[in-house]
Amino acid sequence: MPRVARALFTMSLAAALVGGALVLPASAQTSQPAAAQPSGPLNYDQFKAWQMQRLTQARGAIDARLNAPGITDDQRQRLQRNKAQLDRFAAMPPEQQDKILHRRFARLDTNHDGLVDPAELQAGRHRGRLPGDN
Repeated sequence: MPRVARALFTMSLAAALVGGALVLPASAQTSQPAAAQPSGPLNYDQFKAWQMQRLTQARGAIDARLNAPGITDDQRQRLQRNKAQLDRFAAMPPEQQDKILHRRFARLDTNHDGLVDPAELQAGRHRGRLPGDN
């Protein structure tokens, strides 16, 4: 995949993680506990597990919203696009997922200590490097 296309896909994936959760009414939330922002620093393996949990929750939330009554055609199309992006990431070979998540982790770890702390996660959200509820 060309570098620009890969960057666009990664940004789209990030937007999809956020977009699905933001359009959900409280009644469509899944019963699974939310993958809240960690309270302490994360090493890469912990970060990856947290991101994969968020991916799973976002996919479930989009499915719930797609099945909810009263969504407009525009909302349905946006949700379907977001779901397709998340599904593409979920279907990638683990090595490819790992490569993308390593790059994201490296961009967030601004002090290069091998850990991403809550302040770096928050800063990454503000810089658009990590999806989140702003």
